[in-house]
Amino acid sequence: MCYIELKADFEDTEDEIKPRTKRLNLSDKSEEPNIMNIAQLSDYLRLSVASIRYKVLHRKIPHEKYGHKELRFDRNEIDEWRRSKRKPALN
Repeated sequence: MCYIELKADFEDTEDEIKPRTKRLNLSDKSEEPNIMNIAQLSDYLRLSVASIRYKVLHRKIPHEKYGHKELRFDRNEIDEWRRSKRKPALN
């Protein structure tokens, strides 16, 4: 086999794999860009997962609960919640 034949075989295989990975949704991200799981929210707010769970337990942060453990957070609601927690600067 020469280089051109190998390259053609590789491109064919790559074209077959791309639709499969999209169909299986192998990414770690949520389907909706505004919906985050607890790990994504932890990165977004720069808080530990334990701190977020504490805030969820005491209903101090807006969230949606699916089933027994699955938590989802709306980015718009989180941003609004953060704005409401701001305190004005002293002059």
